[in-house]
Amino acid sequence: MKAGSLPQRQRAPWRGRRVLTSPRLACLETAARLALTALPDDGLADMDYGRWSGLDLDSVAAAEPGALQRWISDPGFHEHGGESRAGLALRMAAWLDRLQGAGGHTVAITHAAVIKSLILHVLDAPEAGFWRLDIAPGTATELRHDGRRWAVSTLNCPLPE
Repeated sequence: MKAGSLPQRQRAPWRGRRVLTSPRLACLETAARLALTALPDDGLADMDYGRWSGLDLDSVAAAEPGALQRWISDPGFHEHGGESRAGLALRMAAWLDRLQGAGGHTVAITHAAVIKSLILHVLDAPEAGFWRLDIAPGTATELRHDGRRWAVSTLNCPLPE
């Protein structure tokens, strides 16, 4: 689909909003597909998977089964040379605090791990919930702040085609 090909009524919910994306090409392309002018924000970068970057879980499991199990069970694990889930959680909590101070509405185009981390922070949920959240590709999750607190408003809503 070409950028700008969405009907006007489908683009309207995001019109006039600040749009930030992960610096990854897929996120920038998603913004373009939605006819949004976006600024890359390093704070929305995907979790750093270190030496596992670009590998699927089966490959990691075959090469380093013990390390993968520790990564799944220990939020502080970062022996793969990347970011721990605890580190991601801290990064996303700080990002959300900065966003709250910016005011207005923001559209953020990012990755499943980042969205999971944001949801857990907003819900003040235990870290174990990370593995119980499924964030579907090409969907929207909405977080709202009412001046006192954040809340999860929608989860996994399909984006307009």
